[in-house]
Amino acid sequence: MEWVMIKGCGETLDLWTESRHHVFRKVTENAHAAMLHFYSPTLPELAVRSFMTWLHSYVNLFSEMCKRCGC
Repeated sequence: MEWVMIKGCGETLDLWTESRHHVFRKVTENAHAAMLHFYSPTLPELAVRSFMTWLHSYVNLFSEMCKRCGC
């Protein structure tokens, strides 16, 4: 895995431009950090599985209340 780009459903599929939404740009930043964290040249399957498990933690991003401020 070399590159991650997170975008909203209605956005263009252009891989070279960032999302127009701030929230997806922040998730992309976090995804880059996670990608580097899980990087493993000797176990690439584990790296991808770990990254996808981490990314799945965002499944409720817009449906759950904020754990920090409660809004």
